[in-house]
Amino acid sequence: MAEFDLITCIVQKGVGDKVSKIAIQAGAEGVTIYSGSGTGIRQKLGMRGMHIKPEKEIIFIAVKHESTDALYGLIVKTANLEDPGQGLIYV
Repeated sequence: MAEFDLITCIVQKGVGDKVSKIAIQAGAEGVTIYSGSGTGIRQKLGMRGMHIKPEKEIIFIAVKHESTDALYGLIVKTANLEDPGQGLIYV
């Protein structure tokens, strides 16, 4: 039986479908997208945090263990997660 990992991403609203399509094309076994609202850093930044939109998409991606690293990197590039404020990803 294959071992699976769960990649979790939190991205800006509207990016989830793009990430989902890339994940499925790359061989992910399943993808689930939830809508959410972020709090925390926006409130701490006060007026400076006005550019951070609270609407987020939370994405769960089931992927075979041997494909995790490659898909992780692909998602980071697709969702621009290297840029501050764009979201986060973890396994």
